[in-house]
Amino acid sequence: MDLPGVEFFIISSSSIKDIFLIDPKLIFKSVQKCRVTNMFAAPTMIKLMVDSFDAERFDHTSMKTLNYGGAPMLVEDLKEAMTKLGPCLVQLYGQDESPMTITYLPHGDHVLDGSAEQMK
Repeated sequence: MDLPGVEFFIISSSSIKDIFLIDPKLIFKSVQKCRVTNMFAAPTMIKLMVDSFDAERFDHTSMKTLNYGGAPMLVEDLKEAMTKLGPCLVQLYGQDESPMTITYLPHGDHVLDGSAEQMK
């Protein structure tokens, strides 16, 4: 995380948990232990998390928002993530280094039984 983004977490009395390995067990263990409410993951990371059996082993109900972006996500992978992780997914699209130009698809607009166009 770059330093300009840190002030938000300091002002809001939040904590930051950096995980440098894409290890689903470590991610879910940290979510459970630290009661993580918000995180960012690339679609490939979410796919690894969903394909592991760790989503069923650890309590991840504290996670209210799982922001994802940086690459396309297959519709079937998105449906599986929505089923296993719940209604926490928020899609970000745009320049990551310039968040005020990012388009997002919020929790409520993610539809499980929609067409491919509705899923993207």
